[in-house]
Amino acid sequence: MDDTNAIFEFLQNGKHVLDILRGIKDLLPAGAEADKAQEQINQAERALAASEAELAKALGYKLCQCTFPPQIMLSVGRHAEHDNEIFKCPKCEKQEPSERYFQQQGRITAHNQGGPSWVNSRGRR
Repeated sequence: MDDTNAIFEFLQNGKHVLDILRGIKDLLPAGAEADKAQEQINQAERALAASEAELAKALGYKLCQCTFPPQIMLSVGRHAEHDNEIFKCPKCEKQEPSERYFQQQGRITAHNQGGPSWVNSRGRR
């Protein structure tokens, strides 16, 4: 786990460096040099975000594809009935597994317990 902590620390330091660069860029007079500095800062931000997503993927985190680089989906708890862990995207709030998944699981469980068949209720909503 020491390698993982070192990687997280490296990424945090990268964010700190970007904050410093933003401050320095604000000291430049408006014009072509300031625009060029801002574009380079934007490129560094994209590279850092892509690195974070790659690290999260390597560590087994779920990724949401609502943006590029992908957003890291975070655990928000467990489903009360099915006990699955639920992950949500902090940006678009997409949920994995979805509510539809849990509805399907409920119908399958009811069918397996001899309740109304999900095949017969398929056309009804």
